[in-house]
Amino acid sequence: MGRTCCVVSCNARSHNHKGRKLDNGLSFCGFPSWKKLQGGIVSDITKRRRMARLAAVRHPKIKFASIQRYMKVCSRHFHSGEFFDHLLLVMRKIRFYCIITATETAKKQKQTFSFSQISSHPDKVNYYTGLPDAATVLFLEALLSKFDLQYHFDWNVQIMPLIDQLLLTLMKLRLNCGILDLATRFNCSRATVTNIFTTISSALYDILYVGMMENNIPSRVKNQTSLPVCFQPFPDCQIVLDCTEVAVSNTERLDTQSHLYSHYKGRTTLKALNGVAPNGVITFASDLYGGSTSDKAITADCGVLQQLQPGDVVMADEGFTIRDILPEGVSLNIPTLLVNGQFTVQEVNHNRLVASARIHVEHSIRLKTFAILTYIPYQYKKHANKILKVGVCLTNLQKPILREIA
Repeated sequence: MGRTCCVVSCNARSHNHKGRKLDNGLSFCGFPSWKKLQGGIVSDITKRRRMARLAAVRHPKIKFASIQRYMKVCSRHFHSGEFFDHLLLVMRKIRFYCIITATETAKKQKQTFSFSQISSHPDKVNYYTGLPDAATVLFLEALLSKFDLQYHFDWNVQIMPLIDQLLLTLMKLRLNCGILDLATRFNCSRATVTNIFTTISSALYDILYVGMMENNIPSRVKNQTSLPVCFQPFPDCQIVLDCTEVAVSNTERLDTQSHLYSHYKGRTTLKALNGVAPNGVITFASDLYGGSTSDKAITADCGVLQQLQPGDVVMADEGFTIRDILPEGVSLNIPTLLVNGQFTVQEVNHNRLVASARIHVEHSIRLKTFAILTYIPYQYKKHANKILKVGVCLTNLQKPILREIA
C-alpha cells in the first residue's frame, strides 16, 4: 500500500501511480501515540510529542483525538533525514530499570528469614528455636492461632505470618539475638521486632504456663508411675528444688544494686526457684527475686510449700536449710553435712544416692539452653518473670535426657 506525506505542501510518495515503489530514499512514520496508561511521566511526554508533531504538520483537518493510522510524515521533515523514536530508547531504559528493581526486590524477599527455610532440617530447627523438631513449633503455632493476641504497641503486625512471628520470638529466647539483627533477618523495623517478641512471649506465658503449669505440681503417686532408676531409693520424692540466677544490667540506684547483687555470681542478678519432678519435668517456677535473696527466703515466699502434702519428700542440696519451714508431715532429703571430720558408711552411701539423683535432675534443668536466660536485656527487664516461665515451659518440650524416660 502506497504512503503519502500528510504535511501541507509536501507531495512525497512511497509509490508511483502504477503502484511501483519509488527509489527516493524516503521513509514514512506515523504520529506518536499518547500512552495514557504507562505512568504520569510517560503519559505527559507522549502527549507533548503528539501535540508537537501535529503542530509541525499544520494540516487543518487533522485533530489530536482523531488522527488516522494511514496519516504519515516523510523523512524530509526530520532534522537527521531519518525518523528515530527517542522515547523508545527512554522506554527501554525504564523497562531495564524496572527489571533490575524487581530482581533486587525478589532477592531481598528471598533473603528474609522464615520458618519454611529451616522446617525440613531438624538440626536447624533445634539450633534456632531450642525445640526438637518442626512439629513442636507448628504445635505452638496452632495454640497461638486460637489465642486472642493483644499486640504490645496497640498495632497489629500484618506483614509477617504468625509462624514467622513465633520463629522470631523463639530465636530471641534461644539465641538472644539483638533487635537490629532480628530486624535485618526478618526485613522489618526494630519496633516491629519488639512488638512481636513482647506480644508472642506474653501469649506463650498465658497459654503454656498459666493455662497448663501454674499451681499444678503432680502428686507423688503420679510421679511414681515414671520414676527413674536413680530415684528408686526415694519413692516418696515429690520435688527437687534448685535455684537459678539470671544476669541483668546494673541499675543507677545503689539500694537496688545491693538488692540485686549476687555474691555467688559476683554481679547483679535475678534469682528464681525451680522445682523438678523425679522424671526431669520442671513442675514449679517461682517469680524472680533479687540476687542477694537467700534460697530459704525464696522457698518460704514463692508458694511452693503450699502445694506439698503430708508424706511428700523434698530433695535439695545442702544449701537449702529449709527443714524448719516445711509444712507438717513433709520431710527434707539433703546430703549429710560433715560434722565430726569423717562421714560414716551410711552417710557416704546416702550422699552418693542423693548426688546420683540430683545430678540427673540438674542435667534436666536445661533453662540456660535459652540464651536470654543467661542475660536479660535491659528493655525486657519488666517482662523477666514471663520470659523465665516461658523458658521453663519450652524446656519441658525438649526431648528427655534419660532413655528410660524417653
